[in-house]
Amino acid sequence: MSYLDEKGIKNRILELTEINKQAFEEAGPDNDISKIKCLVGNDESKMRAIKANTEEIAELKKSLADLDALKKSRQAADAACGCTGVDVRGEVGGGVSTGLKLATKDRSFKGMFGGSQDTKGFKSFNEFLNVLTSGRYDERLVNMKVATQGSPSGGGYAVPIQYGNWIMDSSLESEIVRPRASVWPMSSQYLKIPAWDSFNHTSSLFGGFAGSWLTENSTASKVTATLRLLTLTAYKLGIYTQASRELVADGIDFEAQLANALIKSIGWYLDFAFLNGSGVNQPLGILNDSSIITETRTDSSSIIYEDTVNMYSRLHPGCMGNSVWLCNQTAVPELMSMTIETGTNSGAFVPALQNSNGKFTLHTRPVIFTEKLPALGTKGDIMLVDLSQYAVGIRQEVIFDRSNAPGWSEDLIDYRGILRVDGRPIWSAAVTPDSGSTLSWCVVLSTK
Repeated sequence: MSYLDEKGIKNRILELTEINKQAFEEAGPDNDISKIKCLVGNDESKMRAIKANTEEIAELKKSLADLDALKKSRQAADAACGCTGVDVRGEVGGGVSTGLKLATKDRSFKGMFGGSQDTKGFKSFNEFLNVLTSGRYDERLVNMKVATQGSPSGGGYAVPIQYGNWIMDSSLESEIVRPRASVWPMSSQYLKIPAWDSFNHTSSLFGGFAGSWLTENSTASKVTATLRLLTLTAYKLGIYTQASRELVADGIDFEAQLANALIKSIGWYLDFAFLNGSGVNQPLGILNDSSIITETRTDSSSIIYEDTVNMYSRLHPGCMGNSVWLCNQTAVPELMSMTIETGTNSGAFVPALQNSNGKFTLHTRPVIFTEKLPALGTKGDIMLVDLSQYAVGIRQEVIFDRSNAPGWSEDLIDYRGILRVDGRPIWSAAVTPDSGSTLSWCVVLSTK
């Protein structure tokens, strides 16, 4: 079946329906093939034609339903922030189209969900925490209680929108993945993202777009473009801590310290999941995805210049402009001592790792050191990645609660923060180019 847009699919259904019209009318609304066969007798060619038309109509109707689902998923994401949507990364390099459309380029909560000033009557986030940690009744908390399935009283309190936005945007500043990823606002448990299913460029692009040069009156070959739906699920991330009752009561500016620790914890655990997550009841981390390329390490205990060159050669050209190096801090000595000889047998060397105002680059791309990747010598201790090819879905609600029960015997107070988020790579496989080795949006170094 050739590639058709929505209008083309509808026209083709009408065309096939008209061809089979008489048989359909006689066979009844269920289009029973056995009844159709009675009408055409032993004319097997007519029977095959009618059956083929019937099957094609069913396929076309399924395609029409898929297109409608894609349209609704995009509209839902756009409606989440009241935007019409803009293409952020429609095509990668000449070959990989994500099909993604972000509701906004702004990854901040304020940009995605709107800048609501609703504080529920609290003058500051510190006041909200102070009231919550005190354990005293406050009528402002009455309508902020969030119920959980099976435990109406156990859900915690929804942080006022203005302060929830502030928490998540403050965390955004120190994160690695989310500020560079394709971020989708979620308004429900699931969000389906449309993407092209195309990773073999030897015969066509985007899973079914084939180009050919035509002479006058010649006919182009028919191909079928394929789409897939990437499902984001709002998984629950819980962040827990304990504090003594004396610290809560007498600690200097305890609420501010608690807020600061919460912000840093959110950023740390989100990044760790986006890089290392198993995908089971949590985001699928980059290192566990099948679409990345693992380049063979030259030496088991180090990273040498040739390793980084080989990694760069396997990054898809369309991803180079957005790419960054992510390295575990144990790789610092390796990269700092890495040099390139200038000229032949000149004896002069220059550092491979460039430093300008405290910011590092390698092969012109930014370098970020982080403890959230494996240590030196382990797969993933260094990666070259275009993080715009990683999809993040996030709900607006931030939940916070306190309880005396878990630590009552030690006079401790437990605090819990909850947010709902998912993340997973957009690509389903590495690209097989028309010529050369496979290419990907992310290249890591292997364990020797």
